[in-house]
Amino acid sequence: MKDAAGASIVATQAGRLEGRTSADGAVQIFKGIPYAQPPLGAMRWRAPHRAHAWDGVRPAHSFGPRCPQSDRQTNSISYFGPEEESEDCLYLNVWTPAADADARLPVMVWIHGGGFTVGSGSLPIFDGEALARRGVVLVTLNYRIGGLGFLAHPELTRESPSSVSGNWGLLDQIAALEWIQDNIGAFGGDPGNVTIFGQSVGASCVNCLMTSPLAKGLFHRAIGQSGGSMVAPGRPGGGSMLRLQEAEKIGERIADFYRAASIEELRSKSAQVIQLSWPKDAAFRPFIVLDGQVIPEPVYDSFASGRQHHVPLLTGANSDEGSARPPVTSLDGWISSLKSEFGEDWRVLFEAYGSGENFGEMSRRLACQKGFNWVNWAWGRLHASTSAAPVFMYHFAHVPPLPETSFAEGSPQTLGAYHTSEIPYVFGTLNKRPWQWREADFALSETLSSYWINFARSGNPNGSGLAHWPQFEGEGSPVMSFGKDVSLSEWPQRGLFDLWDICMENMRQRSTVQSLA
Repeated sequence: MKDAAGASIVATQAGRLEGRTSADGAVQIFKGIPYAQPPLGAMRWRAPHRAHAWDGVRPAHSFGPRCPQSDRQTNSISYFGPEEESEDCLYLNVWTPAADADARLPVMVWIHGGGFTVGSGSLPIFDGEALARRGVVLVTLNYRIGGLGFLAHPELTRESPSSVSGNWGLLDQIAALEWIQDNIGAFGGDPGNVTIFGQSVGASCVNCLMTSPLAKGLFHRAIGQSGGSMVAPGRPGGGSMLRLQEAEKIGERIADFYRAASIEELRSKSAQVIQLSWPKDAAFRPFIVLDGQVIPEPVYDSFASGRQHHVPLLTGANSDEGSARPPVTSLDGWISSLKSEFGEDWRVLFEAYGSGENFGEMSRRLACQKGFNWVNWAWGRLHASTSAAPVFMYHFAHVPPLPETSFAEGSPQTLGAYHTSEIPYVFGTLNKRPWQWREADFALSETLSSYWINFARSGNPNGSGLAHWPQFEGEGSPVMSFGKDVSLSEWPQRGLFDLWDICMENMRQRSTVQSLA
């Protein structure tokens, strides 16, 4: 994979790429590789097309631009500085330790989170060098987000050869997986051993891709961290779902908001205008579309009926997923939000999570369990019951050493094992944040990275020197707990999941009735 001058050169189907090599020569790094044509002009809100070929050697030294988006607050835990951005954003990055193309190493493909509104594959905590050093080919990617990635509209549906619209960001991810099948062998990767993994809405994408006919055969293992799309359709928001006709109606309202009489008029507006002035109302947040093609049915239904892809699954969530969310500020406000979302079930949830003066903290705990802990539990439980493929479940409760300062999301004293806190442990990128990391943090990072890599190799996280992680068999099975130590335990407050099963089933019933109305 190196030429006579020692440069990292790889020949892909579209042309040759020149990458960089790590200081010690152990890892070759290729950034900003186009996996599809730029989705510009008439290509906006269309399925991605294979990238154009090029002549000569293309430098792959810099990350490609991220999809246009609002910047995170500079004091946010998730802020790592400015990034280049453009509607021309369909690029991926590869880290490989392979000395030649015959290495056939396992491939891990990271799908970033961010609620379909922010994020990229080039954040420092997603740096793939540490994982690549341990024997995998690591891929990160950008995809269309926000209004550019998830707009459905009747005109777009009529334009489409498949008569669907809306899931442009998911189609980008599928195009990236197709590119990997065609090209990763040149980087020493094994196209027959691809693991997709993601966190938050990235995990929702993994969850969806496990049910998408278009993704069949493009990956062979799946890891979902703190997220999924197991809730009933009908409420917009990152990771949630709407049926195509509902999504098209929202698309028409979006066009009216921009005073666009047609999709062509909407296409004439700049990407920055579309992304930065998108309506702030929660009803317009990006959502996955149940279009019958990319996503054929509610994801929960696919898993419950065994129609998902039967690949090994590793999934779990953190103990304090809701700690960074702004709490409700009044008791009346919390009751109102519960009634709006859960109907007649609001009271049993109100009583289960506490109704006294601590309602703000209770609202965060409810958000943690409803949006993450229950979701990942249901995902793993259903896959274990309807598939012969193995399932491994975890619960992450380790509290990172946040600095003594305040962040946009909350104070370090109250964040605990917050949403996203496990990511740098998995990637081995603790050093990307100048915090006072302890010996226990580095030891846990070594453990998590080992489990994840072992799973990518064989579909089983177990290996030499690691505590045994048993396969999850469903109700009553222990999960691997990553807290003050690494041990098997029951999922904390597991009993509340039974309540959520009932509430979510009631939501599904209401959603079905509404869809038939």
